Amino acid sequence: MAFTLAACAEMIFTDRPLLERIARISDRGLKVEIWGWQDKDLEAIAASGAEVVSMTGYLEGDLTADRGGERLLETARESLEAAAVLDCPRLNLP
Repeated sequence: MAFTLAACAEMIFTDRPLLERIARISDRGLKVEIWGWQDKDLEAIAASGAEVVSMTGYLEGDLTADRGGERLLETARESLEAAAVLDCPRLNLP
């Protein structure tokens, strides 16, 4: 069974700017994970050549509160658009 190893750019090399963290991860032969995308330059990340394989798939909402699931799905649609910019195949939900 083959595994894909990825490192979260939010968790390592935290003393460096995000694009440098992503480059360091990619340079080590690992795939990249990011958390929230709304405050990131998606075009710059895509242009870096790093393979982003996972990211947060929603901005707001939850599955337990009234209407929380509705809001989660609304923002998941926005996340799908962001994921398309990065060609990111996986979105994490709560």
